[in-house]
Amino acid sequence: MTETAPRATGVAPGYQIATVSRLTGLPVDTIRAWERRYGIVKPVRDASGIRQYSRAETSRLTLAREATQLGHPIRRVAVMSDEELRGLIAAGTQSRAQMPDESGPLLSGSTYSIVRSVTLSIRRFDSDRAERWLEAAVALVGPERFVLEILSPFMREIGESWENGELSIAQEHLASNVVRNIVGTIKRGTPRRDDCGMVLFATPPGEAHVFGIELAACLAATRGHPICVLGSNVPAGEVLRTARHLEPQVVVIGSIRLENPDEFTAYVEMLDSELPAATEIWIGGPGVPHPLPKWSDRVRHLVTLDEFLERL
Repeated sequence: MTETAPRATGVAPGYQIATVSRLTGLPVDTIRAWERRYGIVKPVRDASGIRQYSRAETSRLTLAREATQLGHPIRRVAVMSDEELRGLIAAGTQSRAQMPDESGPLLSGSTYSIVRSVTLSIRRFDSDRAERWLEAAVALVGPERFVLEILSPFMREIGESWENGELSIAQEHLASNVVRNIVGTIKRGTPRRDDCGMVLFATPPGEAHVFGIELAACLAATRGHPICVLGSNVPAGEVLRTARHLEPQVVVIGSIRLENPDEFTAYVEMLDSELPAATEIWIGGPGVPHPLPKWSDRVRHLVTLDEFLERL
């Protein structure tokens, strides 16, 4: 049975958001995010103040879902007409039908094409194909270029798509597992060098995002460094306790979204005051406070993965 709203003066009956979600296959939160951020539809409200979506708006949201599943960002989709979206979807469907079964032939294109293809695989919930793309890319360009030019942009694309409501939580988790698998394969397949010191990685309490330090750890492994990744939300005391056992040459602290810069400052100050003098402290990520506090000279702020690699 179709769910309709009560008729109010000047407001045509339509669908409530729960019904639109069922009809379009879009989560309610995604519909709200697309409406609020991009104005892709503009529902009216009935006499009770409840949003009502017309059939045309429901159809438009369905087109937008199909277009984003083909890899087109919602910020571009939202400004297109319904006719333009239908053409975009038709072209994308034809292109998808022509794609080869294996990733090898397409790897002759740009690294952007590879990132786009892996992202499209995640949108289709095809983790096996995504991993095949990434494995072939490692073999093609080598581990370091792979991390810098393919894996890092891919994770940035996944993060932005999730924030914009273009990916579901399940798709974001799927991407995370694919990345962990490929990073683990690279780390295990790289021999350690006796002249390279241990590098210890962690994020502070309140910081749940680990992909920055995972990518950095992968790069360190490609250079022959033994590594230890403690993961996210690691208290300073645990970092110090681990460091006493492993005696790392470098402790790397990453921060993507830490909300309290004072807590991050105190965290680094504790490490700076208690780690052995020979141990360097490298910090990185958008969550690092600006301007930088006056830490000791051994605390180094590395803005990009390229800087991290050069410092190694």
